[in-house]
Amino acid sequence: MNLFSPPPVILRPTAPSERFPLLDLLRGTALLGIALVNVQMMSAPVGAFQGELRLWADPLNATVQAVVRFFFESTAFVLFSLLFGVGFGRLMQRRAETGAGTGPYWRRLGALGGLGILHITFLWFGDVLLLYAIAGVLLLAFRTCRERTLWIWIGGLLVVPMMLLLGAFGLIQLASAMDEEFASGAWAAEEQQWMAIENQELVLSYSQGSFGEVMEARLDEYLDTVWELPFFGALILAAMLLGLILARRGVLEKPERHDEFFRRLLWIVLPIAVVGKGVYVASVNRMGFVPDAAAFIALGSSAVGGMAMALVYVCLLRLVWLRGWASRLVVHVAAAGRMALTHYLGQSLIATTLFYSYGLGWYGRIQTWQAMALMIVIYALQIAVSPWWFRRFSFGPLEALVRRVSYGRARPPALPPPLPQ
Repeated sequence: MNLFSPPPVILRPTAPSERFPLLDLLRGTALLGIALVNVQMMSAPVGAFQGELRLWADPLNATVQAVVRFFFESTAFVLFSLLFGVGFGRLMQRRAETGAGTGPYWRRLGALGGLGILHITFLWFGDVLLLYAIAGVLLLAFRTCRERTLWIWIGGLLVVPMMLLLGAFGLIQLASAMDEEFASGAWAAEEQQWMAIENQELVLSYSQGSFGEVMEARLDEYLDTVWELPFFGALILAAMLLGLILARRGVLEKPERHDEFFRRLLWIVLPIAVVGKGVYVASVNRMGFVPDAAAFIALGSSAVGGMAMALVYVCLLRLVWLRGWASRLVVHVAAAGRMALTHYLGQSLIATTLFYSYGLGWYGRIQTWQAMALMIVIYALQIAVSPWWFRRFSFGPLEALVRRVSYGRARPPALPPPLPQ
């Protein structure tokens, strides 16, 4: 290397003083949503919440589940993905300004993927971090795309779940035409009976099994649901691309300067969110084991409605932040958003310890509303402790670990950034 050439430029981490409070508020809100969605599958088998194997279908549990589905299912992880895309857009802007490489970004993806694998193996099978890491790799291919191209890809990705379901339906029809026994539908009844037995075995393994048996059951559940990952992956990448668009426009960095943009956006996405999520709630419980019309309606309305609802939250929480409503609560939620990774994995650690055999063994024994009430308590504790943490430290523990992996040893700021009182 030429001794007189300038040293290579590397990307540096975002300093605490450079954070945007609105983004942290959005993360903290999404943290509640994803907790309420996840706790259902942490406390009972996946098959216990929809279709003919559904448990706890009484009015109280059905109402609580419908509320969570309307406000948070297909929305909370989309909101997190959108914010990932915003962060990626800001990173690419800094890279363009400095000419730095993308090494820290690759190391960050590796750290997220590694945490995701550990999450699946030792805590809970429904991890999303590994999907974020994979989608983050694909996101690099779009860093120089024009906005129009990004919108086309977003539309195409929203259709992917429907196309995958259509392909599954086509394969079933082809098999029915070639095999009379298959056409009788007896296989579906047998498969459903097998799923009912598997649900019972999962309850026994999680509530009474050894740690090794719990781990085996967890990995079996992950393999049983791995076919769903392309559905979620397409929505995650679409939301990341949408976040990239918002980052390029700069509307979230200085939200007070874009009143007209957010006003128009809210008028567009609010009716789409209400109709889409309403149709999803009404149709999801009618989905059968075999792909049918209800499944198409539920998937399509979930994808479009979930994306629209995430944007509704962006618009409304912007108003909450700018107008100072519920300021004490907002400060706590935003502080939790600053350490969302720590809290996300912390929720899995606390909840599964309570539900699984090596804790209190509540798996399969508490109702939906009870599981959600428990998670609300956990979330309340998280938002209560977060400001205390940031009065003493600059980053959450896992956030500090990921930054260290991404950027190496960095000199910490002299003092943590102040939090409003």
